[in-house]
Amino acid sequence: MEEKKGTRQKETGRFAGFLLYLNEQKRASANTIQAYLRDAALLDGFLGFQSDWDYQKADLPAIRRYFSFLQERGLSSSTILCRRASLGCYFDYLIRLGVVSENLPRQTPVPPRSRKMPEILTAQQVDRLLSAPAGDSFKSRRDRALLELLYAGGLRVSELLGADVTDVNLQLGFLHVRGPWARDLPLYPSTVQPLWDYLDGCRQSVVQEGSESALFLNRVGRRMSRQGIWKLLKDYAWQAGLEPVSPQQLRHSLAVHLLQNGASLEEVRAVLGHSARASTQIYARLFQQTLQQKYQKIHPRGRQ
Repeated sequence: MEEKKGTRQKETGRFAGFLLYLNEQKRASANTIQAYLRDAALLDGFLGFQSDWDYQKADLPAIRRYFSFLQERGLSSSTILCRRASLGCYFDYLIRLGVVSENLPRQTPVPPRSRKMPEILTAQQVDRLLSAPAGDSFKSRRDRALLELLYAGGLRVSELLGADVTDVNLQLGFLHVRGPWARDLPLYPSTVQPLWDYLDGCRQSVVQEGSESALFLNRVGRRMSRQGIWKLLKDYAWQAGLEPVSPQQLRHSLAVHLLQNGASLEEVRAVLGHSARASTQIYARLFQQTLQQKYQKIHPRGRQ
């Protein structure tokens, strides 16, 4: 444990400028920052570099050798793509610093990951899940608001956990989403009302001395954890008579429901904060699959 702590401190010292860039320019979450610093440190080790300015010596063949090394180690395409994303961000920082002129990781091809079609909830199942928190306790009011917002915005867990009170404008009905995929999302009335009930009704009751900016707090007045969100979803899914539900599953479900109600792929992409169109294309296939299944059920000869 001490060794891991020492390694993290070393990473933070070596990448102090990159850390500042991630915090102030990218507004990245703590988990994202930790992963990006780790990935940059691993590339340092492979190339034998000890400072940002050493990357003036980096070239495309060297970066491609690193990604080949990752493949030889048996890392999955998904993991390698995540490494390329974090190193692409690091090279954005190096370009900004004037160390390099090209983003070499983004010029490196990576085998496409095999995409498993995600499971989605029906609109009726989502209604049951969002209706599960009952009562007027702090937990019930908070959880109603949290579940409504998680589904309404198709938010990533990091985006939900990173939200501050000042990011929500209930009078105008919108949420400002922080992070690399920053965007402003409109909120519909059935999301705004639970948020009013939580913010005006009980959030302040758990705030300790000093100020806590987090939108969603746990019972001791601190920002909620990732584990807390997963447990909350698991418990309410059970109450609603559903299999365990993940935040990503709610996100997938919203995307398909938007398409079912006439939204375009570009509109879905804007809501979810996808930087690449390929990330949104999977929902078009899911939508077609859903249509086909429905058609087979309702057509007189569909079951023959």
